[in-house]
Amino acid sequence: MVFAGVIPPIVAAAGWLWNRVRADERGETTEKVIITALFAALALTAATIITLKVTDKANSIPTNPTPVSTVANNGNGGTLGP
Repeated sequence: MVFAGVIPPIVAAAGWLWNRVRADERGETTEKVIITALFAALALTAATIITLKVTDKANSIPTNPTPVSTVANNGNGGTLGP
């Protein structure tokens, strides 16, 4: 088969690269700092979006009281409020 002579060197090279990557930890600290900063930025963005949506929804709630119709004064009716 044509690939029989190609596959063993590729497997050997892949094993060598895998061992080299696992043994080399020189850039790991920088990588972790960058990933942590990205996650922090995403968390702040999510918190900001949630805060803006909650604030917008809270501001859309009407706060002006309207007179409430109730049964008062011995059944003669009336209103409560201003």
